[in-house]
Amino acid sequence: MPVRQSEFKSVKTKCPKCKSNNLDIIELWKNATISWDCRNGVIEINNGNLEPGNPHKVEGRCYDCGKHWTIRGVRQIDEIVVDI
Repeated sequence: MPVRQSEFKSVKTKCPKCKSNNLDIIELWKNATISWDCRNGVIEINNGNLEPGNPHKVEGRCYDCGKHWTIRGVRQIDEIVVDI
């Protein structure tokens, strides 16, 4: 399901090290990546549409402590966001 431009989403994940929800969420595809800026647990979708596809995995990077990790059991950003 496409996401409308400027729609806000809440993220259901936090940094495993410091529990912050100020994150860079990165969806990794075979030949590309898509990154979302998450501040205080909220993502503002600014660009285009998000379409279902064939992503490889989703990673997180914490803006507060620098931790970089793979978000387990998640293959696409839609699996960890909820409408607000």
